[in-house]
Amino acid sequence: MLELELEPGDFTAFCREMHGYEPFPWQTALVDRVVKDGWPRAITVPTGLGKTCVLDVAVFTAALERGRTGAEVRPSRAPLRIFYVVDRRLVSDEAYDHAARLARTLRSALSDPYTGPTTPTVPVVAVGTVTGRVARALWREGDTDVLEATRMRGGVTWSSNWLERPDRLAVAVGTVDQVGSRLLFRGSGTGTRRRSIDAALTGTDSLIVIDEAHGAEEFAAGVRAAFALDGTPEDLRPVLVTMSAVADRGSADAHGITGDDERHPVAGPRLRSAKWLYPVEVGTDAAGPDRSMAASLAAWAQQLAADGQVVGVVCNTLGRARAVLELLPGEKVLLTGRSRALDREYLRGHWYDRTKAGHEPRPGGPFHVVTTQTVEAGTDLDFDALVTEAAPLPALVQRLGRLNRVGRRTDARAVVLHGTADVPMAHSEASDVTWRLLTGLCPPVLTGPGETPELTGSGLAVSPAALRRLTAGLDATERQAMRGSPPARTPVHAAALDAWVRTKPAPDVDEPVAPYLHGIGAGARPVVSVAWRTREAGRTAEEWRDTVNLFPPAAEESVELPLHAVRRWLTGTPDAAAISDDDAFPGPGERPSDGPPEGGSGVEVLRYRFDAATAIVTPDDIEADDLVVLPTSFGGCDAYGWHPDATDPVIDVADLVGGGDERAVVRIGPALATAVRVSDPALASRVERLIADIAADTAPFTAEQETRYRDRFAELAGSAPGDVPHLRVFSALARGGRLLTVNGLRLFVAGHAVLNGPSTAGLPQTLAEHQAEVSAAAGLYARNLHLDGRTTAAVALAAALHDEGKRDPRFQTMLHGGDEDAALAAPEPLAKSGTDPADRAGSGKARRASGYPQGMRHEALSARIAALHTAGRDDIDTDLVIHLVASHHGFARPLLPPVADPDPRLLPLTIAGREVVLGTAETVDRAGPARFDALNRRYGRWGLARLEALVRLADVYCSIQREI
Repeated sequence: MLELELEPGDFTAFCREMHGYEPFPWQTALVDRVVKDGWPRAITVPTGLGKTCVLDVAVFTAALERGRTGAEVRPSRAPLRIFYVVDRRLVSDEAYDHAARLARTLRSALSDPYTGPTTPTVPVVAVGTVTGRVARALWREGDTDVLEATRMRGGVTWSSNWLERPDRLAVAVGTVDQVGSRLLFRGSGTGTRRRSIDAALTGTDSLIVIDEAHGAEEFAAGVRAAFALDGTPEDLRPVLVTMSAVADRGSADAHGITGDDERHPVAGPRLRSAKWLYPVEVGTDAAGPDRSMAASLAAWAQQLAADGQVVGVVCNTLGRARAVLELLPGEKVLLTGRSRALDREYLRGHWYDRTKAGHEPRPGGPFHVVTTQTVEAGTDLDFDALVTEAAPLPALVQRLGRLNRVGRRTDARAVVLHGTADVPMAHSEASDVTWRLLTGLCPPVLTGPGETPELTGSGLAVSPAALRRLTAGLDATERQAMRGSPPARTPVHAAALDAWVRTKPAPDVDEPVAPYLHGIGAGARPVVSVAWRTREAGRTAEEWRDTVNLFPPAAEESVELPLHAVRRWLTGTPDAAAISDDDAFPGPGERPSDGPPEGGSGVEVLRYRFDAATAIVTPDDIEADDLVVLPTSFGGCDAYGWHPDATDPVIDVADLVGGGDERAVVRIGPALATAVRVSDPALASRVERLIADIAADTAPFTAEQETRYRDRFAELAGSAPGDVPHLRVFSALARGGRLLTVNGLRLFVAGHAVLNGPSTAGLPQTLAEHQAEVSAAAGLYARNLHLDGRTTAAVALAAALHDEGKRDPRFQTMLHGGDEDAALAAPEPLAKSGTDPADRAGSGKARRASGYPQGMRHEALSARIAALHTAGRDDIDTDLVIHLVASHHGFARPLLPPVADPDPRLLPLTIAGREVVLGTAETVDRAGPARFDALNRRYGRWGLARLEALVRLADVYCSIQREI
């Protein structure tokens, strides 16, 4: 029992302990509202008033609900997984940082929460510590943590075990496409077998908060319509909340600020912060509007600058932002979303303290921050002056929110530039309507390119309070015109849902999910990810492919770009950088449906596929959601991000990924040395010496050698304060690194790093022991989630039977490395061989020696054995048990691979005390599709996926524990 019961009023102390400051009135009011009436459909709060605090509210209210004791214990109504959806990459980074801080603080608030996975103890918290009481309320029996924070990624940084336990609270940050496609059983980049897990985790027990994301209403409406056609229980369905700084007049069920916020000593000055807007009409050159507009943006930035001030310049295209950066003198930085997450993190160390809310002026000249649409939501930037291109009303309100953010300045000016001959963009009409509104309120200054006449008059007042009054006076038609024409919504229908739940095998002609997430005509562009890897001299394209395939690319080392722009760049087509930094809106001249551009196929690139063969392809072959890997010598990226005109070699940052979650891998070679030399010059010589020593040492490596090198990585990790990628990686290697030599590459690997090659093997484990562990874990998850007794029993029984098909004597021979005599002599059947699961050559040799048919799944026999165990029982849903067994590796949705057994065997079994002989000939489950459809109707499509996830995540968790 908790030392003190949590109360809604404890939220103030929770924020004070967590962040060092108290919440604003709208935030405490939101806690009260959620506790009393549930989450509102919309939150409308001006910029600068801490919308990211919605994560604190979600975590705290979950603790209130989960911490009930005694007679109040009941299935929790509080969402268990919180998804923060935003389409701006800088904002995504900051939201993740906020979530990670919550997770770290709550984790540290517990004292020794467990002594092992099978012997949990109740954690102790300090009496009177609200953070500790929140952590204790969130903790669940047998768990090792209380809150998990993650960024939605593809590939090795977003996998089926991104959340170890389905009963653990989690916060995930992603985009509409990332969250929406996974919710609709079509998540990309993680393999088809993982889709049902992601659908279960996003589509049940979830709160989805959509912050200023384009298409938010279409997404929310589509999800609600989908669940209206489904049988998933009401209390499991996702709760959707949209957030915006622009309040719609008369919007129903919206939560916003009140007079208490206006009177608040901190919120009040922010709402009334002095900001003055000046419209400037630029007579741009029709022959070169980019050049003339860039000149004007740079000139006004210098005109408004004063010593020590931070001047923001917001551009509508990446190419224009690059041009402005080149024209500006002195200290400057370029912030865009078209950059690698690792590069953004290193850049942040240089600009964040200089630009964060409440920063102090630094003498020595102005500091120019050039940015794109990525600044429009949530980013903690505080400009002393602002220059921006014209934009639709919501975007402009967001940009103005970065000016004089905390209200300390008495005269903060914003210049909004509109070019007379600018190239139209997808949202130009909304921008023009907004421009007419502004110039109707404040006459524009008329200038030529690069001219900056003295600004006269007071300009247009654009404090958050003034903007709210201005927008409140607009009618619905005017408001919509300044947003842009909404896309036509695509009605969700049951046939589409039935197609999507068929994840393995998926339909040959699949139903696309994008129209249901964005509507028709929304202009959303297909994107691809681009990463750069070192290609050693003398290696053929195929040899380079093999080294990349060994060490899979991670999302943190890649840049997301429109498919159209990547094709233009790789084929040498001009104006590749004339793109928006907003995936919802094409830039000038872009057409989302364009095919490959003219001009030939261009260079050969590496297309990495996580669940299929990696291949050398041409730009014509690249498809949406692909991950493209280029040699670093190709160029195209610098410290600020994607730069299609750059030809200098790109820094390979693959070795700096993963230290934060203990999955570090570094290649002992020049790429690591170069990456450290760029990010931490003072450490470079010591890293180079260590690389040389390891490279000169002999393999196979002994435990003594690994310990010696771990100690040296520990010295590097402790060489300087700070939480930066390379120090996190060195720290992870110091705690548990091991040396491997694979395909000529020398690697230092820590934790559960993903390698498509040899890794540390687990220990052999008997079938009885493994199934008992998985059954205990799955049953525990079900009880912690308050499933009814009948369903809990079905989940636990399915977990206890899931690997029964491994009793096939050929499978046992395979687990014994192909040695039939060893399998026959074994006292008990095995579930785990203890050999390296990534040793594909060895696994293939063992399978061939065993005679186990190629492609046959042990789940088929497991399901038949489960049917025998459940025959005649009416106290349990026997169909559910059989399906959970058949689907525990992601197949059987609706079919297992129909592989006929060419050499059937007889398998003696003991079922309920009776001796039974089962033949392996019947490998095709003809009743599977009908059973799958019936269970989807009985439990709901997402409800069934949730039950599958309990068994599958239990299996993954227990298997991983054996490797530790």
